[in-house]
Amino acid sequence: MRNGLMAESGKGVVPVWYTAADTYPIKLLVHPDIQELVESGWITPTHIQLALTNKCNLLCPFCSYGKVDRELELTLAEVVELLDRFSVLGTSAITVTGGGEPTLHPDFNTIIKEAADTYGYALGLITNGTCLGQVTGKSFGSLVWCRVSCSDYWDYRVHAHHVRERVEDYPDVDWGLSYVVGGVGVFKLTNFLRCVDLANMTGMKYVRVVADLTDPETAMPMEAVKEMLDMNGVGDDLVIYQGRKNTTRGFKECWTSLVKPYIGADGGVYPCCGVQYAEEEVSYTTPVGMRMGKICDIVDIWNEQKPYDGSRCVRCHYHQSNQVLGLLMAGIDHADFI
Repeated sequence: MRNGLMAESGKGVVPVWYTAADTYPIKLLVHPDIQELVESGWITPTHIQLALTNKCNLLCPFCSYGKVDRELELTLAEVVELLDRFSVLGTSAITVTGGGEPTLHPDFNTIIKEAADTYGYALGLITNGTCLGQVTGKSFGSLVWCRVSCSDYWDYRVHAHHVRERVEDYPDVDWGLSYVVGGVGVFKLTNFLRCVDLANMTGMKYVRVVADLTDPETAMPMEAVKEMLDMNGVGDDLVIYQGRKNTTRGFKECWTSLVKPYIGADGGVYPCCGVQYAEEEVSYTTPVGMRMGKICDIVDIWNEQKPYDGSRCVRCHYHQSNQVLGLLMAGIDHADFI
């Protein structure tokens, strides 16, 4: 393991590349194409985050997409169109996410096959893990990683065996958990301890513990979460703690919007996956006013190479990425003198 590339974790052993928001953008710096792209004046949508559907089978009260139209989902034709357009622009990786629960999309397995086999995308999946039985072996074989979203409202007794079986069946996938921690009186310690144990027992890569982003101020402090693990004898070697209470305003030139945009189930192209938190009041949806365009506009957006105006964003979770990209775009004097 390489020193200095570790996220804040139990014993400092979890690499930072298992999480992106509010972390130093090491993947941005080591990406083989970024410097060349910056020098050419062309920023490629290297990685897109794609919400196939807003449909969901859980009703988590903290859901940051709680006010989206649950009937909205991209058609297979729309998905193929955007896969084709982003492929032409040089996109190499896609995180399939939500919106809703992506495995509920009726064409989920077809989409994964098309993305991997026809276009050669590297694929990651964010899921609540409740419908993993509907995901084919072929689809799992196309995934680089899969992160299961858990919370105080994710019933370990009901759902964990589905996850355990899939982790055991598909060990070549890099598996992880993301546990949303609520406030005092909401936090279910036993549920949380079982989830961390699940990761430890099955050889998952990490457990990301993150505060409820719709109300991070009242969420259980990360120090208290760590102490609870210690008191109960549950190892936290795999745990990444992300309280996310400290945010900054967005940058006027949000270059991250051109590197890793979010495509909503409404067909909108958004600057990032955190737009629902970006305004003064959490919107619990993807605000239409923050769209960069729609699927039909994808090529034009990147041909124009105009970064999103992030100065309107009260909260930015990619400020370090924007800072690095801004410096690279502006140019650095005496770059040889490292």
